[in-house]
Amino acid sequence: MKYCLYEYSNSDNLGDEIQSIAAKRFLPTIDYFVDRDNWDSSNVKEPARLIANGWYTHNNDMWLPSNEFISPLFISFHITPQARPVFEKKETLEFLQRHGPIGCRDFETKEFLQSRGVDAYFSGCLTLTLQTRDIPNKHNSTVFMDIPERLVSKMPSKLVDNQLTVKQYYDKTLLLLQKVDNKLGTTLARNIGFKRAQKLLDTYKGASLVITQRLHCALPCTAIGTPVVFLVPHYNDARYKGLISLTNHMSYDEFLENPSSILEMNNREADKAKLLGEKLSTICNKFIADGIKPECYDLL
Repeated sequence: MKYCLYEYSNSDNLGDEIQSIAAKRFLPTIDYFVDRDNWDSSNVKEPARLIANGWYTHNNDMWLPSNEFISPLFISFHITPQARPVFEKKETLEFLQRHGPIGCRDFETKEFLQSRGVDAYFSGCLTLTLQTRDIPNKHNSTVFMDIPERLVSKMPSKLVDNQLTVKQYYDKTLLLLQKVDNKLGTTLARNIGFKRAQKLLDTYKGASLVITQRLHCALPCTAIGTPVVFLVPHYNDARYKGLISLTNHMSYDEFLENPSSILEMNNREADKAKLLGEKLSTICNKFIADGIKPECYDLL
């Protein structure tokens, strides 16, 4: 049996590469890379298993895989609202049902698929399976990940004085390099992207505290044991349904009403997040080892 890992030719979000880093640890080898948004661009010509986690899709016009050699485990699956028209098509729904049940990252995606006759369950995010990695020289800074300046300006001085600012989106130069790679069949952009994503994870692991508005920062930090506060503009974002309770979280308004309260937050749901990560790991290990897919029930 051969094994595949997702790569990304149409995304400047390092959160995608972090998703693949989470999947990679379950694979005995990486025999093929498969573009998440265009499976048929890969050269997989023998039976291969793929952990098909992530955010779908940047390629709404083309996403309907026809490569029958790829056997997917759809888990931590999120359908963005802009992509829903392609996932309402009969042939797409039949494809998902054939390869189900579909483990959904959030309840909104689960409810969308179930309402269209696809077997689906809540799985949470695969980044919850990430493990602590030893960092010999911890920087012990407060990491601000994509926090608006108007909120940074209200942060307690204790945090601001020792801050390290990072971003989850990389520069457009690498996105252009991806397009060159596609034409020439090279892998330079992929290698750079994965290295930057790993460096970002190591930055989280070396921090004393991470404050972020990015889900794909809050969940990995929760998994690796780095104290994190998930600052959200509002609570009614469909992407958060089922996930926000696994993090230390507060809304922008709650923070602005009492900025010092951010120093007092602690993760009451750490055990729940750990349990979900363990269940996800069991599912992925069984699929990679024996091709076994889970029963269709919510993991939490």
